[in-house]
Amino acid sequence: MPLFIGLLKVFTLGMSAAISCGMSEENFKPEESGRSLQCFAGFFDSKQWAYTPAPDRPVIHLNFTGDNARWQCVAIADPKNAHLIFMSQLPCRVPVTRRAQVTELFTRINWGLTHGCFELDADSGEVRFRTSQPLPSPEIHPDFVGELVFSNLWAVDNFYGAIMQVVYADVSPKIALQPAVVGKTAPSRFQLN
Repeated sequence: MPLFIGLLKVFTLGMSAAISCGMSEENFKPEESGRSLQCFAGFFDSKQWAYTPAPDRPVIHLNFTGDNARWQCVAIADPKNAHLIFMSQLPCRVPVTRRAQVTELFTRINWGLTHGCFELDADSGEVRFRTSQPLPSPEIHPDFVGELVFSNLWAVDNFYGAIMQVVYADVSPKIALQPAVVGKTAPSRFQLN
């Protein structure tokens, strides 16, 4: 049985993005989704990161600026409080003519990832990166949430240039992923806005 059912509307960069998360506005119960969101909020507070909880849905919105781009993120409470889910919404829509190439790029990237995955909505062209973890116990250490969040942010920032080259510069996925193109050796300047 799939974990993610239903649709949740998240408004990012002036566009509506559908994020599957198993909870709709009609069945949102803050008292049932609080544990997951409290884990995220506690971590964001400990880092002094600005975020905005949605008033009517089990999500927390935040903006992020990495070395290569600026994008929006959403922390999602799963309806059973069994998982932490963190997604990055990339600020682009893949044109229909480039979706096959971006699908190949994501297959190549995802093959080497140990945590998380890039996703492409075949109908809308929306691009996002999703990480999730089961909640192991009632008491969650902030480092646990940090690994989930930072692995997500690192992957998006690290592969952003390759994605943009394939989407907009007609570069092949294989060429876009060559070491000279992907990643940086300079220290990161990650910051949340």
